[in-house]
Amino acid sequence: MSHSYCARNVSLIRANCSRFQVGENNDFMPSNQTHSEGNDDQAFWGLAAMAAAEMNFPNPPAKSPQWLALAQAVFNEQAARWDTQNCKGGLRWQIFPFNNGYDYKNSISNGCFFHLAARLARYTGNNTYLTIAERSYEWMSSIGISPTPPCFGLCASVICFCASRCSCSDCVDFRTADVFVCGIRRN
Repeated sequence: MSHSYCARNVSLIRANCSRFQVGENNDFMPSNQTHSEGNDDQAFWGLAAMAAAEMNFPNPPAKSPQWLALAQAVFNEQAARWDTQNCKGGLRWQIFPFNNGYDYKNSISNGCFFHLAARLARYTGNNTYLTIAERSYEWMSSIGISPTPPCFGLCASVICFCASRCSCSDCVDFRTADVFVCGIRRN
């Protein structure tokens, strides 16, 4: 996105995002991907749409969903998936129970949700997004998957933990800390 912004290669981005990934419900969940798409996958597309809105990319044609609306659709769907039944919060890695990984809550899905909420709060001025970003960050901190010193590089990078254990016990460094840093920096 940033390269295209610098190069002003807007038509390529608009064509790819609008036609191929938006999906029938304008939520970046095209029917050909629903059997494998996770919350992290959907969030990456939402963050791309958010970046397009922030960088003032020309919006898709008027009959198509606009950048901000696409980012908000992803946020709204993920906010509805916030799971308080297990571990008192968090997004599961996968969206559907039939997918491997549905029993996990990971840092990248939750970090991207936090990141998107923080950016929406700043962009729109709507404090509801800020409240949800703070709740998300506090939940991640409480279970050990947010960038809290001294384990910024490790616990921020937890890829998955068992939803029934509710702890940061299987830390693996996959460098997902950037989603937290960007979400914090933007807010």
